[in-house]
Amino acid sequence: MQVVCEGRETPNVPTVSDLWDIANIYEREVYDFYGIIFTGHPDMRRIYMREDWVGYPFRKDDETEKNNPLRMTNEPLADTTDTYTLSPDGTLTKEQRNIFGEEDYVVNIGPQHPSTHGVLHFRVCLQGEVIKKIDPILGYIHRGVELPSPTASTISARCRTATRSACVSKRPWALR
Repeated sequence: MQVVCEGRETPNVPTVSDLWDIANIYEREVYDFYGIIFTGHPDMRRIYMREDWVGYPFRKDDETEKNNPLRMTNEPLADTTDTYTLSPDGTLTKEQRNIFGEEDYVVNIGPQHPSTHGVLHFRVCLQGEVIKKIDPILGYIHRGVELPSPTASTISARCRTATRSACVSKRPWALR
């Protein structure tokens, strides 16, 4: 499928996530990296980049280093989602909705590494033992420090390397 977006400031196309469920993730990825808004999409949040990321990294005019300094803070998680609609006169309107209600019982699962190339984190809304809603949070960076190097003489900072830099370890290994 090929479409043309008009307007560089707020490029938008209609969503197809109501036709194909998998388009939900793919459209969020396109929004995250290129800034193309899918009108009618139920969840236009970033999916791989941090919620506080400024700009769109795959655009040629993006100034990543200038707009996004190195952050040593935890990533903020959004409790709301955005939905954009296109009015007949051509203006975009943004509506925010809560992901979970105030009465919802939400449990964090992860971040964990279940034999994937990255880490998964879920926020799960439970009603007893039944899962009512799940909010996947993707995009954690795989740092490759799951196994310590057999030649390392100390293991003093190994427990912290998964949340910091892979350069802390002598030889980080990546499982594939």
